[in-house]
Amino acid sequence: MAPVSRKTLDWIMLVSGDVTVPVVISWEHHAGEATSKVALLIAFFSLVVLNVVIVRAILSRRKRSGEGSSRGFILAAVGLALLAELLTSVGVFSFEPTSVAATTSISEVWPDPNQTEQIRPPRKQVRREQLLAYEINSL
Repeated sequence: MAPVSRKTLDWIMLVSGDVTVPVVISWEHHAGEATSKVALLIAFFSLVVLNVVIVRAILSRRKRSGEGSSRGFILAAVGLALLAELLTSVGVFSFEPTSVAATTSISEVWPDPNQTEQIRPPRKQVRREQLLAYEINSL
């Protein structure tokens, strides 16, 4: 197997970072942990910070080794970040969030006041009936 060049590894590192962010953010949105607005903002800031760190690390390594840095690499990194943000938007708006709050009906949270007897355990219900009978008999 032929050794992989350092430039190829740089591209793999950049692409894998830019692919991971849309997947994770879309998953968080689908799980109901973030609204669509928050998910897009998180993705934007994550991609900016991630790409700045990766590109600066690559450019400083290239500068130390005496290699030149091309504008094409920086433009391609910006293009990949924009593509990743587009993929995040597609992922966020393609799936509806599913959460306990979204799937729980209001009747499960606030039961009908007439049905409160059904909620109490039988032991407490019996005790309540005994107290009511005692009060009625004492009048």
